[in-house]
Amino acid sequence: MEQQAHRGHALHPPLEESGNPVVCYPVAGYPLGVKAKWEPMQEGTGTPSPENIRPIKGRDSVRVERCGGESAESKENAYNTLYTVWLNDNLYWGQQRFILSGTYNREVGGGSFGILDTKQKLLAGRNLKITGFTIEGTKQTYTLYGLRAKDETVIAMNAQFAKGDVIDMTVAIVVSKDTPTTYKPYIGQTTPLTLPETVYGGEVDAVSGEGQETWKSVSLDGTENWNTWGVNKNNATVTGFYTYDINDYSNDMGDRDKILCSTVLRTTGDIWGGKNVGIGFADSGCSKYLIYCMKTDTLSDTTNDKEAITSFKTFLADLYTAGTPVQVAYVLNEPVPFTATGAQPLIALAGANTVLTDADSATVTGRADPIKRITDLEAAVASIN
Repeated sequence: MEQQAHRGHALHPPLEESGNPVVCYPVAGYPLGVKAKWEPMQEGTGTPSPENIRPIKGRDSVRVERCGGESAESKENAYNTLYTVWLNDNLYWGQQRFILSGTYNREVGGGSFGILDTKQKLLAGRNLKITGFTIEGTKQTYTLYGLRAKDETVIAMNAQFAKGDVIDMTVAIVVSKDTPTTYKPYIGQTTPLTLPETVYGGEVDAVSGEGQETWKSVSLDGTENWNTWGVNKNNATVTGFYTYDINDYSNDMGDRDKILCSTVLRTTGDIWGGKNVGIGFADSGCSKYLIYCMKTDTLSDTTNDKEAITSFKTFLADLYTAGTPVQVAYVLNEPVPFTATGAQPLIALAGANTVLTDADSATVTGRADPIKRITDLEAAVASIN
């Protein structure tokens, strides 16, 4: 038995694809592994400051969808209308389905319906094919005329109706890399995962529910143990503060640069000793501490270092009490494990499998379909010749 399993793996090489969505061709019936990953989101726009507070948000749930057939179909977008159907911001890689019903009343023959994807722009730059099928009801002749805006945000279809025609039809629009000749119904499985608490950045396994928190968010309230290098010590207009209370951040250079704050930017300038306004972490030596540097004239009392620290703590406490705290998010030195609920097995379907997530990205693992690989190789060779 063990020898047969090993031989099967040799015939079906490992598959690993990342993105959102992920389109892959695994061996049908083989278990898929799917991990969703995300980083914290910062609300608002512009430079964060005490006057422009930009809260940092995490996630308390993650959704993963595995689709087959031609790909994902939106079952929520059924519109009982005749002439024009515009679906705002709902198109994603896959299928959209429309119900058209009523009597065509216009003197001029022909009707149109389409999809408008104005915000996500998921069509842009993908070179996807768009195919339409009448899958239920009155069989009407219609043609796809490929109308798109220059930024690839609009698809339209044209149906040849005459006045008095009774319309009762369900149309599926399939968006895919290839042009299908027959309609294959949607086959999907949605896995809604509930996280045990708000996770600002991390990853979760949709099959096992096992995850790890890789980011942490801290709201400063003024009770921390703060120190200062001195009022205007290294800059005539800036005073820097630091606390050893926050020391569980990753010391990797790339990770330290990812720090987010609701009230100040992570600056590229040197802030050690209060040299520039900004936030950051100690990046040398054996001590680890958070640095927060601000304009001296925004502190209520800077007659000496002790009063400056008291004023800074009051600044933090006031924002915290107002419900708009100074929030800091950063990459952890050691990930914190957690277990999400709602996980379930994901089995590969025949042909193209599409995996989507409402997180930032997904990584899909499994066993690759050797027939698909051979077909792709033959096509590549033929294009060279």
